[in-house]
Amino acid sequence: MAGFEARRKWRDQHPDRFATKITHRSGSLQKAFAAFTNIDEGAILDIGCGPGNFRNFFSDRPVKYWGVDPLPLPESAHFRFARAVAEYLPFRDGMFTDVVVMAAMDHFQDVAAFCDETVRVLTPGGRLHIVQSVHDVHGPVTAVKAAAHWVKDRMESEATMTANKTAPKHMTEFDGDFLRHAMDLRFEITEESKYSKRWYSPDNMFVTMEPRSR
Repeated sequence: MAGFEARRKWRDQHPDRFATKITHRSGSLQKAFAAFTNIDEGAILDIGCGPGNFRNFFSDRPVKYWGVDPLPLPESAHFRFARAVAEYLPFRDGMFTDVVVMAAMDHFQDVAAFCDETVRVLTPGGRLHIVQSVHDVHGPVTAVKAAAHWVKDRMESEATMTANKTAPKHMTEFDGDFLRHAMDLRFEITEESKYSKRWYSPDNMFVTMEPRSR
């Protein structure tokens, strides 16, 4: 957990920058993603939940919400929360109908272990929903967007390592094909979409998946 403790230290040293990121995550991207998931009932596990804002989109539905994050925030006292990482989920088998991951996969150290754990905690017929920034290039506009986002991620990772001499903030960079390939062994994609708030904003890939036969 040394790398996560170092990131907590960085977060505490840069509260304004962290608050800006959290505010962005709680806006239109989350609203669009909540609609995409089409979750009407059940039990949701939000991996990398931050302050747990995603639960607010289901307050009028019979949905139970749990959050997991290696860096607890004060807001985590207001919902079911476990301090844990995606690769080791402290929940029993078949506990959740839906697992969601919002813009967090680039922070995971072991995507394969995350997939195994997600399959384990999902109910039969359960689904995994992911939104992840991707660096797809299919023309000059997307090339500029991908390059700008890559530079931003690289600067954030270098800043984290410089401050704490430990793991970078971003472990993996994805394009759409790489994301599909990373999940293909354990999951089958059933729904896919792209979201970008503005023409110059990073492309976010929305994906819903079901586990392959166990």
